[in-house]
Amino acid sequence: MCRIYGHFDARTTPHELRSVAALQRHGGPDAQTRTTGAGWALGVDRLAIVDLDGGEQPYTLGEGIVAVFNGEIYNHDELRDLLTARGHTFADRCDGSVIPALYQEFGPAFAEHLDGMFSVAVVDLRTEPTLWLVTDDVGMKPLYYHWDQARGHLHFSSELPALLAFRAVAARPWEPGLDAYLATKTPFGEQTMFEGVKVLPPATTARFTRSGGLRLVRRSAAAPEGDADAQSSPEEAAERTLALLRREVHRLTRADVPVSAVTSGGLDSGLVTALAAEKVADLHTFNIAYRGTWPYDERGFAREVAERCGTRHHQVEVDPADFPGLLPDVIWHLGQPNADPIALSTYALFRAVRDAGFKVALTGDAADELFGGYGRMRTAVDAPSGTDWVGPYVEALAAVPRALRESLYTEDYRAFVRQEGSVADGIAERLRSAGTGRLRTLTDFEIASRMPAYHLRRVDHLSMSASVEVRLPFCQPSVLRYARTLPQALKVAGEQGKKVLYGAAAGRLPDSVLRRPKQPFTLPVTAMLRPGEVLMEYARELLTGERLRRRGQLDPQRVAGLFKQQAETPNDTAALAIWSLLVHELWLEQFCPATGLPDSGGGGPVESPMTAHIAQAEGAPCPTVVLDAARLPRNEDVLRPALTTVREWLTDTGRGHVLKIALVNPSEHPLFDLDYRFVQALPGGLDRFDFRGNCGHSILASIVAAEERGWLPRLAPGGRVRVRVLNNGDHVVCEVDEVRRHSGSFTVHFVQDTALPLARLLLTGRTIDQLLTRAGAHDASLVAVGNPYVFVDARSLGLTSKDALFAAGEQVFGRLQDIRTAATELLGLPGGGAFPKIAAVGGYESGRLAVRAVSVPGWHPSVALTGATCLAAATTIAGTVPHRLATEAGCARGAIEIDTPSGSTAATAAVVPAADPAPGEDNESLALQWVSVSRKLAHLTGSARITSLCDFDPEEDPVCRPLTA
Repeated sequence: MCRIYGHFDARTTPHELRSVAALQRHGGPDAQTRTTGAGWALGVDRLAIVDLDGGEQPYTLGEGIVAVFNGEIYNHDELRDLLTARGHTFADRCDGSVIPALYQEFGPAFAEHLDGMFSVAVVDLRTEPTLWLVTDDVGMKPLYYHWDQARGHLHFSSELPALLAFRAVAARPWEPGLDAYLATKTPFGEQTMFEGVKVLPPATTARFTRSGGLRLVRRSAAAPEGDADAQSSPEEAAERTLALLRREVHRLTRADVPVSAVTSGGLDSGLVTALAAEKVADLHTFNIAYRGTWPYDERGFAREVAERCGTRHHQVEVDPADFPGLLPDVIWHLGQPNADPIALSTYALFRAVRDAGFKVALTGDAADELFGGYGRMRTAVDAPSGTDWVGPYVEALAAVPRALRESLYTEDYRAFVRQEGSVADGIAERLRSAGTGRLRTLTDFEIASRMPAYHLRRVDHLSMSASVEVRLPFCQPSVLRYARTLPQALKVAGEQGKKVLYGAAAGRLPDSVLRRPKQPFTLPVTAMLRPGEVLMEYARELLTGERLRRRGQLDPQRVAGLFKQQAETPNDTAALAIWSLLVHELWLEQFCPATGLPDSGGGGPVESPMTAHIAQAEGAPCPTVVLDAARLPRNEDVLRPALTTVREWLTDTGRGHVLKIALVNPSEHPLFDLDYRFVQALPGGLDRFDFRGNCGHSILASIVAAEERGWLPRLAPGGRVRVRVLNNGDHVVCEVDEVRRHSGSFTVHFVQDTALPLARLLLTGRTIDQLLTRAGAHDASLVAVGNPYVFVDARSLGLTSKDALFAAGEQVFGRLQDIRTAATELLGLPGGGAFPKIAAVGGYESGRLAVRAVSVPGWHPSVALTGATCLAAATTIAGTVPHRLATEAGCARGAIEIDTPSGSTAATAAVVPAADPAPGEDNESLALQWVSVSRKLAHLTGSARITSLCDFDPEEDPVCRPLTA
């Protein structure tokens, strides 16, 4: 049993590796070793259980195979015999030493030959350097990892605090984590509470190479042992269960150190204790209780089990006054919050086991999952046909009921959860679509999803914090496979669960234990969270309004209401909610502390961090980050540092490619729904912006974000959203064509206040301008509708077909940039800005124009909405490049189909006779009324909170107060 860590295709310092090892040394105090190579390292902290003098890691085979291992392999003797017969030799009899030879013989399929609990890392240097990471079939030995796809770096370790010691792994909270935690008591699945940090799922083999990146493969579960036993009588099934469990318990008592058992006083741990006592002479057993008189005290039942089995019993007592000192340590070792109060009991219990001189303990964990022991499972199974059995089951998983937890959230966080979708809804959908019987569906979910995350990681981390290896007979493959074959009647019968297990234990445990009602082995938090109790006062100190306001996720008044309710009418719901929030705040305080704020002098409340919505319109070069304009200043000089903070946050969170920013809020003007201000971020620095112009794609992104924010009614086909563009006075009407989840399809109308004579769309008053570049003169039309554009004939660049235009590379891009620079100089615009934009246009097919546009900072994947608008308008102006090409292609005036590298769209410009053309503005005396672009799809991609954003006074006070969470 060990703790392992490492990295691959990355660089670390020896100090980093020592820090990682030190942070999980409690799980391997007997030896610390590591091996490093070119861009990789493997390390281990060893807890010696088998062959105490051998087992030196990392294990090697030749110069090409290096491995580290955490866990116990129970069939290592059989594997050693197999490998010896194939010519391998071994320097010791340690269980993990068989891994390199097993890998050489079977490749990544070596994991299928391992019987035990394990996480393994193997580096294969024989061809392309490859890292393999492997976990056992149930998830008894967790392995956390951080995969930086952009840089190609991977780091891993057995514990979260150790992983965070790598400089490349940031301790940033995962934004949906609070809701996921409160909905399930700890996040299920691969995601941890840290953004970008995951846990390898059970039964997974992960392969990592520089060329192929990271790829995870779930191994197929071993098939059940057949369904013949499904027809067994209850007595026969009980005997079969007992025989399998006896064999596994006896196997799991083999060690070169003393073995003990945890005895809670219930059926599961009692049966394991009875079977272990058959094999271990003078077995020691341990039970935890709390000093004083509290509900759910099990010490009497545990003592009866110990007396019946003839063990040497240890009664461990913890003083509740010590809980505030213990709880931070518990949360540190877990690495993320777990809302079950049993965590504190577990931590204290295993410290006592180690202090008594034991390094191995057997427990009865996982029996409830296998044999239908939870009340929520029985309730779901017994629900009448046609009723909702899923909803109550999912609600029973929660630390805080859904209605209560949502009432505790701030408005911003509640909106964020709605947009992301709740974890509870995802679980319910999964259960409803399983397609198997109720008990089978629930058993599969409990074993595959809940047990590894909620149960096994807690047991592993808290036992190893005391250098104790926990062994789990109920998680052994033979027991698990057989349990899956049993019919419902042998597991759940009315109010009784685990029916077959009670049959197996009959005559082996005291009748008082077998007859007692199931009760939780946990901390009586309702009784301990009362006025005057030390735990209640500790929670009040941690969950202050100031702290919660800084975090920005929980409403301080609502949380204060919880304390008031618990003080006046104590109940389990309020108590567990307070406990859960206390644990979450302690976790944040240890890993992601909220630093103090400077005194503003006014003593007023601190604003919460801003929620940023990320949305993208199809064809846009990048998403748009949509922000609440009311929370930001209007003055550009004061706004610029705030937007720089936004850009820093985008870059730090892997969103540096987002260069479009929309500042949006509901419009006070009676003719508009939204006021919108566009900002284009520029290359060359995080503080460079262009505040001019417009972006139709970002308008659509703003609409789907505004709907999610609640600033707009729910979008519906036929509805219209009217947007006032503050940058340049544009009026844009977006007509909803189709609505999907978090997305919509639109027709976008750019509307003129009054019809604008076409000549006024020409930036220089000329239909053609000659722009001088290093490559010579180029004819171009400079037109402005929404944004200023430069249009050139693609054929003048040597692009004689649509394929050539769409395949054009850096050479053509550079020529367009030169033309654009010449236009900038002609118009007197700043050379480093985003405007004017430029596009090459070709009329290669009848009735269609092909367009290749330049964006910031490269080719546009499509063409901007304002580009399509400007192009359609330009085709109505006789003598311009677009008009000439549209005429040659046979396009109807003002109505064009536009082909781009990423797809097609249509644009229509409506012109009417000019009412009052200015002198010289004949151009057929026409005026532009509106332009429409159709078939534009936009969708919301996510939301996040900018916890580092300064909260600026919208009245343009240049002083900012940093907000952290």
